[in-house]
Amino acid sequence: VPHNRPPYNYVDGDVDMASVLTAADLDPTIYGNRDFIANEGMSALWELFSDGELRILTYDQFAAPGDMQKTSGKERFGEFYDKLAKLQRQTRQESGDVTDNMNRLARFCGRALAEAVSAGAVQTPDAKMVRVGTNSLDDHVFIKFDSYRWRSQHPVGVIMEYGPGVGGKRIVDAQLAALDMGAAPFQYVAISDGPFVNQFLMSYLGNQLESSYGPGASAYANSGRLIAGREDGMLQATTNILDASQPSGSHEMCDAILFTGLHDVDPTELEFAIRNSPQLLRGDGKVFLSAPIPKLRPDLTTFAEQLSWAMQAGLRIEWQKEVATGDPKMGTDTISGLAVLEK
Repeated sequence: VPHNRPPYNYVDGDVDMASVLTAADLDPTIYGNRDFIANEGMSALWELFSDGELRILTYDQFAAPGDMQKTSGKERFGEFYDKLAKLQRQTRQESGDVTDNMNRLARFCGRALAEAVSAGAVQTPDAKMVRVGTNSLDDHVFIKFDSYRWRSQHPVGVIMEYGPGVGGKRIVDAQLAALDMGAAPFQYVAISDGPFVNQFLMSYLGNQLESSYGPGASAYANSGRLIAGREDGMLQATTNILDASQPSGSHEMCDAILFTGLHDVDPTELEFAIRNSPQLLRGDGKVFLSAPIPKLRPDLTTFAEQLSWAMQAGLRIEWQKEVATGDPKMGTDTISGLAVLEK
């Protein structure tokens, strides 16, 4: 619960917040004032655009007993969250001015989150099962995945992650650590659905570069050499990458492809991305996969389903394990399967 958050000005560039609220059937005179957006409203927006990954209550007056145990944003933030969530689902399916304004708002919220995280006012969740680093002896990127250890054979590695979430900050931190030790950092291809996560990761990287190396260093964040962020979703991003011509004539560019937090996504898009991953993987590359073993909801996929798609695509299992995951206090304790696959 941060107490030193600055009063964010949500009218960023050409974001028309009043139009967004009106389109969501919300009263701009109630929900459009600066104090609401800077406090409770910003927390609701972060949770909305992160698909529930971020659950932050801004100040003590909002943190009533039991609030964090409430299971939905609607329960904690009321109609502001509920109606904007409905508008977000609508705008994901259509184009127009309202969709453009929602995307601009998502970008602003991503930048605001990056500022808050860089200032130490907010901490992002550390739920990634994959740990990435750079070997101090040869500057090659390595990955820890529970008890499994892997090191890239290439001097400048490429790690692709589907659905990085705001937890992708941990991988950006690994890039920054490589720079600090004088190594050539790996490239992080982060594929998200919508602009919020991509903007957060790019802005956070830029903030940290300027803090460490001075004004102007943030331009390096936009060069694509560190983060090649995509925000067109798993299916469209994969299709666009495979359709693009490559100077080498091959799309096998990735040392590692991560599918380690993607059970709560559209199964069709996930299946497409997993089945096409061998085309993006270098000959000695690895695919890292994890998902719950039980079917948590009828519309969600399981570890067995995801593993079968990977094997049908021609990948073989190198390593496999079952581990306890989730948070028992929040009622999400379960068992997940972990696997590392190769060609």
